[in-house]
Amino acid sequence: MTPIAVRITRLLAVTAILLATVLSGCTQDSDAPSQPADVATDIGSADTVPGEEDAAMDCPSKCDDWLACTDDFCDTATGTCVYKAVLGECTEPIPTNALEVGPYLQWAIQTEATIMWETTERCVGAVLLSKVGDSVWTPHLEGSFETIHEITVSDLTPGTEYAYRIRPCLDDEPVPEQWAFETFPESSDSYVFSVWGDSQDHPEVLSDLAEMMWDDGTRFAVAVGDVVSDGEVKEQWKELLFDSIASFSPYIPFFGAMGNHERNAEWLYKYYHLPEPETRFAFTYGPARFVVINGVTAYSMFDPQGAWLAEETESPEWKEASYRFVFFHEMPITNLWGHDKIDGEPLIRKVLMPQIEDKGVSVLFTGHAHCYERGYLPAGLGMFLVVTGGGGGGLDTVVSGDWPEITVAESKYHYTRVTVTPETAVVTAIALDGSELDTFDVLPGPIE
Repeated sequence: MTPIAVRITRLLAVTAILLATVLSGCTQDSDAPSQPADVATDIGSADTVPGEEDAAMDCPSKCDDWLACTDDFCDTATGTCVYKAVLGECTEPIPTNALEVGPYLQWAIQTEATIMWETTERCVGAVLLSKVGDSVWTPHLEGSFETIHEITVSDLTPGTEYAYRIRPCLDDEPVPEQWAFETFPESSDSYVFSVWGDSQDHPEVLSDLAEMMWDDGTRFAVAVGDVVSDGEVKEQWKELLFDSIASFSPYIPFFGAMGNHERNAEWLYKYYHLPEPETRFAFTYGPARFVVINGVTAYSMFDPQGAWLAEETESPEWKEASYRFVFFHEMPITNLWGHDKIDGEPLIRKVLMPQIEDKGVSVLFTGHAHCYERGYLPAGLGMFLVVTGGGGGGLDTVVSGDWPEITVAESKYHYTRVTVTPETAVVTAIALDGSELDTFDVLPGPIE
């Protein structure tokens, strides 16, 4: 058989076994829970040991571990490997489809999470999921051949830690590593999240910042855009983004806003998994509401997000939140740029800011200017402005504006850490050398 024919045959075999198992009321964990690869187990009771004809085969006749099984899935009814049981023979794995990117988490919130990775060849992959401390592992199988893989697991328990492993391609050797993530809780008083932007063409800077975010205990990160230099160049997504954030991306989700350098390219939509249309979305974590919108003038003027944003800012989730954080890419004002001709984005000030300036925004986080700035915009109910574009792109050092609203400006690589508590949200800009560039408090309060 050709490799693709073998893959199709195997996929059909797995599907048939899994479907039969489901219809018969059996699941992977019914009688024989799998264990991590470093734990020796003997799955299946004595009366499910395969017959001599299976034992005579020159390969494992029992599924000591779902991912360690040479022939992939277990048939829990017999304790045998699915492919061996169906094909009647042991087959050598097709040459490994190298794990190109990941795994990494997307849209991991209270009750669902999406696990993604990329392989060099199109194939069908799988995820094995278990609550940490539980011996029951549940397989989740892709439904089509892909190179950029995404498997969404739902019906999760809020505030619960899950372990997962991946098989990048079903006919490959398993990846031995095991990762874990924690779903967002239904309520939480205190936690840390991080924000960065404009990492672009210095991945070594983002790599160091990512490790610092992880060491800070951040629960998730938000990227305010320009995570690549040219979003239409596929290789940049791996080289400039995913390789750089590998210290945290298998364990915590990051939520990406579109920047102008992403160019609204197809790869943004392939590598991200966010609620449709993926350029605007909202979620709640504890006492805070988070809203990410399209703030790129080249694209947002054609994005009918005004009605969506108006509905969001009138929602109970928004009004009852103690803190309301908004994220988009292009800053309305700045005093630093690469030359003296830009002091902000006029269309953002004219079109987008009026939609949020009287809605009780606690902090507006943007990028675009490659620096750190803190300001206060007193229009409407007033809000803090944080420009956090020091993630790795060439720094902006020219004084280009004289906005009195901006009170702190630093041309240094950095990220922004936010510590949320019931009493205050502490916003701190952390430089690449670990020093604090700025810190300030945001007071809570729902909208009456």
